[in-house]
Amino acid sequence: METINIKDQFPLISFIMPVYNDGDSVEKAIDSIFDQDWPAIEVIAVDDGSPDNAGKVLDGLKKKHKNLTVVHFEMNQGACKARNEGAKLAKGKYFAWLPADAKIYPGMVRFWVETLERNPDKDFLYGGYKFIKDDGTTYMNYFSEEFFPYMLTVYNYIDGSFPIKASTYWEVSKLMNQPDGLWDSNIKSLQDWDFWLSVVHDGKREGLYVRDLFFETTLPHPGGLSDDSHRNWVARCNAIRIKHGIPLRKICVVSPGAAFFGKYIAKLLDADFKHAGMLMKGHDYDMIYMIGYYTNPPGILEETATAFIDPRFVTQIAELGKEGKSVPLASAVKIVHLVGTDILQMQFMNRIDLKIIKYYLNGIFDHVFTEFKETQKEMKELAIDTEVLALPPRKFFDPNPLPKDFTVAVYAPGVNEGLYNIDLMVQVSKALPNVKFRFYGNPAKNGKEENREYIGYVWDMQKFIDECSCLVRITTHDGLPQSVLEFLSAGRRVIFNRDFKYVNTANKQIDIKAVISAIKEEMKEKLNLEASKWVRANFNQEKFKEKIYSLMSYDAKKYWENRAINWINVAAKFYGTKDWLEIEPFIKNAKSVIDIGCGDGQWSEKFGEDYLGVDISENLIKYAQKKYPKREFKVSALEDLKTAKKYDVAFCYTVFEHIPEENMAKAIKALKSVAKQVVMVEPLDIQTKYYCHNHDYDKWFKIKKKKQLGNRMLMVADL
Repeated sequence: METINIKDQFPLISFIMPVYNDGDSVEKAIDSIFDQDWPAIEVIAVDDGSPDNAGKVLDGLKKKHKNLTVVHFEMNQGACKARNEGAKLAKGKYFAWLPADAKIYPGMVRFWVETLERNPDKDFLYGGYKFIKDDGTTYMNYFSEEFFPYMLTVYNYIDGSFPIKASTYWEVSKLMNQPDGLWDSNIKSLQDWDFWLSVVHDGKREGLYVRDLFFETTLPHPGGLSDDSHRNWVARCNAIRIKHGIPLRKICVVSPGAAFFGKYIAKLLDADFKHAGMLMKGHDYDMIYMIGYYTNPPGILEETATAFIDPRFVTQIAELGKEGKSVPLASAVKIVHLVGTDILQMQFMNRIDLKIIKYYLNGIFDHVFTEFKETQKEMKELAIDTEVLALPPRKFFDPNPLPKDFTVAVYAPGVNEGLYNIDLMVQVSKALPNVKFRFYGNPAKNGKEENREYIGYVWDMQKFIDECSCLVRITTHDGLPQSVLEFLSAGRRVIFNRDFKYVNTANKQIDIKAVISAIKEEMKEKLNLEASKWVRANFNQEKFKEKIYSLMSYDAKKYWENRAINWINVAAKFYGTKDWLEIEPFIKNAKSVIDIGCGDGQWSEKFGEDYLGVDISENLIKYAQKKYPKREFKVSALEDLKTAKKYDVAFCYTVFEHIPEENMAKAIKALKSVAKQVVMVEPLDIQTKYYCHNHDYDKWFKIKKKKQLGNRMLMVADL
């Protein structure tokens, strides 16, 4: 009779648990591990100098569980040190790191070990878990995300509790020059992220994602590691990135309704991708690039709106709202790329909501793009101005020969069936029984019905396109879909109800007869190699990348010309009577004033007759001249400013914040040539980005007087 090796049949898994002030929860956590239906489990609990009764609870549990090892630290040394010391004692093939305030669900250990045994090419397994409140009720479920190493360099989506091969743990520890263990005690917080970056980014190891909830844990407590990372978010994140050689990226891509595509664009741009809510923790990006300005379903608009807020004012949102004030926006370049769904929603939006959207798109954001000329035209009809910038496809496909039998591909996802006119396409297929139709995109539907084949998700798009002759994309509104570009790149025929080069638009009215007629026309055609060349030339990924990066170069004149209309609308909010009461005593005796950065002339009536208003924007000066015809105005940048005489006072209200440090010397030289004294008001503590700059004004001016006006400083200096 063959002897079964229990050790081989049931590989040992070691749970290594740091314990600190967890006397009330650690018994539940350890019991949940030993209550599993897996016979080969050990727990190494490390009491990290707990001031409560946790140590005594652990010693008592040793009588209850023979495979429990307890280690006591006399003084608190931190969770990383505790985990590493526990790992040195562990004998398992796999290590897991369940915290002392968690509870693992029944059957999960068996699932973990057996799944890893069936997938020897994977180094670890991870998934989701549940946050519970102090009363035991559910706060939220967190399901984590698919394994994507690039995204792990942006933010952590893998909890530190999940199982990893012991061999991987020690091999990567050696690679990271951390012989005591892979948990780095020098990392103050975000230790899970540091751990998994060591494994995945530095160690090049792979994880297996399983979408399930494996355990529950309590919410982070004040004063803990999560609290530290929350208070020092940018600094802690940057420390992690620097350790692992990850660039501190200047662009963040956000896409509330299509995260999968946003992640692709982020990787293409060497940018970060984040869900909009993550930005509220804090960031120092130079650009926030949003793909899809979603306004529906409920909740999406709120997420959309938070992406551009200055994180420093997040806690003041409610207070500012009550006061009727807008929340300050981040100083990063703000870009919105509208897609088809956005336009459809706006076309059916009520007048008041649309007015709000137009206010932001036309005036607040720095650049607003649509995908092609037809959608640009539609936005123009809504009185929204956009630039055209095509989103590149994720991949170009080879123009291989057409299949023997004419085959039609139909995108038919499992959601919004009305939007994609799936019922109409079923009717079309019934009217053409000798033509093969392949419906794809709905994972819940597979199999054949007459001449229709339902194939769910397509994992090998090149193979799928090779097996198809033509794509039919009939939508109520879908902008410029990726599939249209993908099929054209492969030289396939495309029937699409939008005006676009190399597609058949005979079905523009979404009429069944027109669609049938268009398919019959395309059955006579050959491989479209011209279309393949055209798509590659006009939807080039590198050109797209160059365009986006070019938008971070600040052209002051262009910026203020584009912002002129919005500035006219909001200037009154920035130039209030309260500030003027503080400023007036320093200017009232001036016989002549040159108002630099005069905008739309909003201050002009505050001064005497000998006045000159100067601004870099021609649009603002034209408006000022029309509004104040008795006043004199001039178009010029401060650095290039020349006048026929010297004025008593130069009044500069938030002018120097828009001048880069390297241009300050030239700007001040010009200022000295046109005025005897300067009265300026500049913001304090600007988050330096794009068009906003901090300066040491004591370095550049001999300041005679200073007075703080809220978050601005009033300064007076002789020139």
